[in-house]
Amino acid sequence: MVKRNLKVTKVRVEKKHRTIELDNGNVFRISEDVFLSNPLFEGDRVTHELLKKITSQQTEKEVRGAGLRLIKYRPRSRYELYERLIKKGFPKDYVLSALSWFEEYQFIDDTVFAKSFANEKVKNKKIGPIALKAEFFPHRLDEDLVLSVMNEVYKKTPEEDLIRIHIQKKKLDNAESLSKKEFKKLSDFLKRKGFRWDAIRTVFIEHGWL
Repeated sequence: MVKRNLKVTKVRVEKKHRTIELDNGNVFRISEDVFLSNPLFEGDRVTHELLKKITSQQTEKEVRGAGLRLIKYRPRSRYELYERLIKKGFPKDYVLSALSWFEEYQFIDDTVFAKSFANEKVKNKKIGPIALKAEFFPHRLDEDLVLSVMNEVYKKTPEEDLIRIHIQKKKLDNAESLSKKEFKKLSDFLKRKGFRWDAIRTVFIEHGWL
C-alpha cells in the first residue's frame, strides 16, 4: 500500500526555528537552516521520503550542537562525549556519525585530550601514576596512548618531586624522624594519592625516615 503524501497545514515562525503542522496531526520543529535547505509552506504536499530526510538532517544538527556545547564547556574524550550524547537520548547511529565529524574537524582528539588531562591532574591534584591511570579508565583510551602520556608527564614532573610537595604541605619536610603512627599515616596518604612505594621509599630515605 502506497502511503499518501501529507499536507502542510501550518508553518509557525519562531525564534531560530519553525514549527510545521501536517494534516495527519503530526507536529515537528526544525531549525532555520534545515528549513532553508528544505522549505515547506502551508498547502505544500510532502512525501514520506522528504519528511525522513528533513528529520534526519534535524537530528544530525541537534546531535552536533549538543556535542559542541559539551566540548565548549571543557575538553572531552571520544568515549566520554559518546556516553554523554547517548544519555541525552540521541540515536546511536547519529552519535557515531557526529563523533566522526568532530574528529574530522579536530573538535575532539584523544591524543590531545590525554596530554591535557594528564597535565591538569598532575598539576592540580599532585597525584601519582596509580591514581592517574584510574582517572583515565572511564575515558576508555587506548592503553598504549595512556602509558605514553603518563611516561611523558612523570618524566617532566617526577613522582618524587610531587611526594616532596605533599610532605612540605604537611610541614614534615624538616622532621628528623617520624613516629610509627606518623610514618603509617603519611605512607597511607601518599599511597591513596597514587604513588608507588619505590618512589615513596626514595623520598623517605632522603629524609632519614627509613
